[in-house]
Amino acid sequence: MKGKKKQYAVRLLALFALCFLIPWHPSALAADDISIRYILQGMEDIKPVNQTHYLVVQSPDSHLWGAFDTSGRQLIDFRFENLAYGGYGCFITSNSTDPLDNWRALVSRDGSFVSEARYGLFKFYNYKWAAGWVVSAAKKTDYDYTPDKKKYYYIDRCDLFYLGDTPRLAGSLSREEFVQAAVHGDYLSVEDRTGNITVYDRDFQPAELQVSSVSDAVYGLRNYTLIDRVTGEALMDGLTGVKEINNGRGLIFQVTQTGFNGAKKTGICTADGEWLMPLSGYGVKTVSRDYAVVTQNKLQGLYSFDRGRLILPCEYSSISTSSQTVDPYVFNGCACGVKDGMKCFVNIETGETVISVPDKSKSISIAGATVYRQTSKNHYEVISPSGKTWRFQDKKMGTTRGDGRLLVIRDVIYNLKGVYNMNGKVVLDIKYRTAPLITDDGYVILRTQREGVHLLEITW
Repeated sequence: MKGKKKQYAVRLLALFALCFLIPWHPSALAADDISIRYILQGMEDIKPVNQTHYLVVQSPDSHLWGAFDTSGRQLIDFRFENLAYGGYGCFITSNSTDPLDNWRALVSRDGSFVSEARYGLFKFYNYKWAAGWVVSAAKKTDYDYTPDKKKYYYIDRCDLFYLGDTPRLAGSLSREEFVQAAVHGDYLSVEDRTGNITVYDRDFQPAELQVSSVSDAVYGLRNYTLIDRVTGEALMDGLTGVKEINNGRGLIFQVTQTGFNGAKKTGICTADGEWLMPLSGYGVKTVSRDYAVVTQNKLQGLYSFDRGRLILPCEYSSISTSSQTVDPYVFNGCACGVKDGMKCFVNIETGETVISVPDKSKSISIAGATVYRQTSKNHYEVISPSGKTWRFQDKKMGTTRGDGRLLVIRDVIYNLKGVYNMNGKVVLDIKYRTAPLITDDGYVILRTQREGVHLLEITW
């Protein structure tokens, strides 16, 4: 009899312990139909490029590097000893990590060489212009460029590359001919060491345009008409103000129209006259590739160019961005603004605030639109934009990038890691010593001791 009571007590204790391991939210108990697909398998190494879909990958056979996107499409063959992402779809390869060796070359995303391997550093001005610099050592008291206030360089020669549809070398400048440059659409303004400024077109031909600073606009107003000051071409009329903006879409303009009563309207358009944001009474604070942060009555909202409407009304003291997702403003169907000291995640289709938490709290961490917070010692809570809340004990959220659909979770007792989805379901068991890595577009890089490095797509 005593033995049966002992067995009953052990089973009851095991059941009680199990209750702490299962998420408390009833809907979290329903099984998700989780699917795991191997996109890349058994690689020697996989390095994601933040805020892009690119991956730099090392072959397990040749140990050389190539490039993929997260769909598994190989962009650059395994043929480089060193490969890194430069910017705007271009990569940099080198046989040396020291810029003073001047062994770096520019490679386009299709694997073709844009330049020879003769540069120490590259600078990307925007998606159309980049510079390759041949450098030599300089002193702290006399230098042309420093990336970190620790190393100092002279720029002995500057080669300028036009990165349009087919990246190519546009022209070369000596040290005396180059101090700094600024981009204006297809045009590039360059200052030399005497203070003279030359405006070059995409073929690197000097334009007959006098400017006093590299930041001076190449596009401007003449008789209320927006014109290309180099060619004189009229682009749009009836305007009283214009501001050049270079972003991922190319050259766009923030324009102003003032009525007879003094009322101002502001809009955003392309060089072809297409309205990204029609003239309206909103002010414009910042502009990115796909969005504008707009203002009205000292409050901020978010305008989507693709949707042609406000996805956050002008009700917020500030609009939040993420540096850990491909889209900096919208993640997992939500945009985020701060109102009355609360960080509000708003579903952009319904306008419903799905999560509201204190803006500044040491107990709160955020991955995309999923909130993780400590409720008491060793007890944690996750709130997802799907409407589910779940809790666990002795497990912390590890470094998690992406939109919050997947979370890296670490067992604080055994220091093992795994992956949960935002609904509280285990998608990769907590058994890995090396933490899985979530890419900014929501894929998983899994490092194993025996089988190499994998890229996984996890859906449910």
